[in-house]
Amino acid sequence: MFLLRRAPRTWHLALRTMLSIVVPASVGYATGHLSLGLLVAVGGFASLFGGGRPYAYRTRLLVLVSLGEALAVALGIWAEEVPWAGVLVVTLIAVVATWICNAFAVVPGAYQFALCCATGTALHAESADPVQSGLLVLAGGLFATLLQLTGALVDRHGPERQAVAHAADAVADFVDAVGGPGSDELQHAAALAMQQAWTVLVAEQPVASRSGRARPPEGLLRLREISRTLQLVLADALRRGTPDPGAAGRARQLGWQARRRRGPRQRGVLFALPLGRPHPGRVLLTALEPGSRSFLVLVRVAVASLVSGVLASALGLSHAYWAVATSVLVLATGFDQRRTVQRGLERSAGTVLGVGAVALVLRADPVGPVLVAVVAVVVYGAQLLVPRNYAAAAVLITCSALLMGVAGSTQDAGELLLARALDTLIGAGVALSVFALVSRKTPAAWLPDALAAALEAAADAVDQLTPDRVVSPAGLRARRDLERSVTRLRETSTNNLNGFPAQRDAAERLWPVVVAGERLAYRVLAEAYRLEESGGREGSAEGRARLTDAGPPPSEGLRRLATRIRHGGPATGLGDVPSFVSRDVGDLRRVLLV
Repeated sequence: MFLLRRAPRTWHLALRTMLSIVVPASVGYATGHLSLGLLVAVGGFASLFGGGRPYAYRTRLLVLVSLGEALAVALGIWAEEVPWAGVLVVTLIAVVATWICNAFAVVPGAYQFALCCATGTALHAESADPVQSGLLVLAGGLFATLLQLTGALVDRHGPERQAVAHAADAVADFVDAVGGPGSDELQHAAALAMQQAWTVLVAEQPVASRSGRARPPEGLLRLREISRTLQLVLADALRRGTPDPGAAGRARQLGWQARRRRGPRQRGVLFALPLGRPHPGRVLLTALEPGSRSFLVLVRVAVASLVSGVLASALGLSHAYWAVATSVLVLATGFDQRRTVQRGLERSAGTVLGVGAVALVLRADPVGPVLVAVVAVVVYGAQLLVPRNYAAAAVLITCSALLMGVAGSTQDAGELLLARALDTLIGAGVALSVFALVSRKTPAAWLPDALAAALEAAADAVDQLTPDRVVSPAGLRARRDLERSVTRLRETSTNNLNGFPAQRDAAERLWPVVVAGERLAYRVLAEAYRLEESGGREGSAEGRARLTDAGPPPSEGLRRLATRIRHGGPATGLGDVPSFVSRDVGDLRRVLLV
């Protein structure tokens, strides 16, 4: 809690966020409407979203975020007309925002929308008009969107280059260490970095660019070819299993090429682009599957938001919605037990210290330009500290929110500060209590189910390892689903390793199985890329046999193993498995027998 972690440079994000807040506030002050300027500034927090995304995708995302903020504020003002409706509406907004943000990995997540709705309930006391207030917040969000796009004037493909360069570094680190201590973690990091690079290069590009209806820009084509070569370097390392300094140097060279804005013209090599995310409807429905981790997060957020809001209202606190927002902040990201407790404690301590700091600042009675300047410094510092030390960032976040709230409200400042501290403590306390009660009931079968799902996805991918299937739509879907299942397996394992004692014990016993399952999945992916690179000329032995043999496919052994992991039973009599994963299957069987 007291250490500064290393983090990427975020000064540009902090600067854009500061300008998104300070410019509207300054215009409001200059025109004699500071409260309206601060309301526009609420929409400016949309600048927190979209970092690292391609600029076209970022534009669409930030427009949707701005509309969501505006709608949340308007609903908050309207709901406060009816007693108790404010808490219910803020809770509903929190649950819906958590669902959508977690399903599509939108960061920083649902907290901003819950806070906007909560702000609307507070504005009702100022007799604010819902439509006018929503439009002002929308204007602030659109202004923040324009600021976010200024980077495109300097480097149109900056986010894409950064993602590919990061993937090159991760692949080089893994190739250097493959087969040695810590190589499993580096293997997973390299695979995730490659997935993110392809997401930025394909899934988040305009539809015409990824569907072939229009030729992509030259710079994007070059980055795709670099990523393709990186993917092959990674696949070769996974198959070989021993370090190769030459390959690691090649990966670093590719990273250097990706960082350059100009480079050699691409060779025009044709290859199948990885598929992007599944259809949005499927993604949203998957997040609602009973028993899934995402559904559990939704249950936590719904229960904690409602309980904290009702409790704060029953105690007569004037800003019960702050308790709801705090519960969302602690729970919506779906952290494991250790990080959730840490986030709750950091937020509580940061808020209490922030309230004290604001009380000291208000004694100097800052007004006008001085107040705007203080808010600017605080917002800038908060964004610099968020990835490095959240407790320190929470102090500055609280300061910025309260200074803006005091300036735009007629309520007594002392009452406002006390309400913020009490509501935050209630929201964090309820969130941690709900987390403990719900998480202790987490099904013990989640980790075995995740492992079985990864093996089943690997079996589906093995079925596509023939010359005519490997780059077919079904083959590409099988690869994508396997990558997603391995990511879910690691997330489930990590959550359990950082969970409650019983969960930790089970996860530690299964850790060797998880590692062997990951290795198996990555070898299947490597075989698919090898076959694709050969142009289908070197179909796997299993694939060639399947074309002439009417017996069970080699994937059947993987399916039987998945069934026995999920439902119990001896890991024997599995039948044939693909030769290139036989060693990993052997490791799985030995560990399971023990």
